Amino acid sequence: MSFPLSTKQRSQFDEDGFLALPGLLTKEEVATILDVADSAHAQGLREGHGGAERTVHDYDIAAVDPTLWEFGAHERILDAV
Repeated sequence: MSFPLSTKQRSQFDEDGFLALPGLLTKEEVATILDVADSAHAQGLREGHGGAERTVHDYDIAAVDPTLWEFGAHERILDAV
């Protein structure tokens, strides 16, 4: 399944810094990402780096959790960008 971005989507990404692509990942893949983000490891990173008001980008969770690191190279995500 390919998700080529339209001109409008690219503009939205440039403006907002993120883009929601419903259907890009399976429900199971999304559940895996949410589990990792909510894990004790992620909680520890939040507590050690300024509290819950910070984002996962602030904690660099993807760099220290192999599960999220793998999603960064997911073929459907790379195809979309």
